[in-house]
Amino acid sequence: MKYYIILIIIASTQVFGQNFEHHKIPTDKDFYQFRMNILQDSNYNAYEQYPERQDIFSFYPSDIEKFIEKAEDWISQYPFDMNILYTLTFAYLQQGEYSKYAEKYFQYLGLVSSILTSGDGKSCETAFEIISTSEEYTIINELRLQFKSQGLAGNCDIMTCEDRDGNTVKLYFNVTNLFKNMRKTLNPQDTTIKN
Repeated sequence: MKYYIILIIIASTQVFGQNFEHHKIPTDKDFYQFRMNILQDSNYNAYEQYPERQDIFSFYPSDIEKFIEKAEDWISQYPFDMNILYTLTFAYLQQGEYSKYAEKYFQYLGLVSSILTSGDGKSCETAFEIISTSEEYTIINELRLQFKSQGLAGNCDIMTCEDRDGNTVKLYFNVTNLFKNMRKTLNPQDTTIKN
């Protein structure tokens, strides 16, 4: 266990190609800011489906080396893709590349934590702030909940889930950034849209 903690600390000083201060471990705020900065990218589209993304998953677990190659390329372009990042951690672990495993797992946990600390998800006023719909499902999975249904109230997605004991749990996600991104994508000339 100590070995993994040391690897994560070492790996945490270089995250997503951004050098942080010497010995400074990125915080939830750093990861949150990283996610919010992605919204400034003119090519970012919170709703776009990427066919090549599914192709990447087709290599796992049958051809782990090819999966790692494709996943690393994808993550260099879309570093917020937590599903690819999560699977990449296991690919590195299976290959015995523990420092890469620790680096990618730290990145994944940082992204997840930046969402979980953006609110408590118990109401629209305290909703988790997201930049893509896939982040909602990542949080549902991380909280070990079973998705049941989805609703929309204003700028808030309400995800009705079930916990392991069969209790109903509602999670609230602030989708303001998704709406802004959709407007910007549909009308790129509109200068009134700010992130």
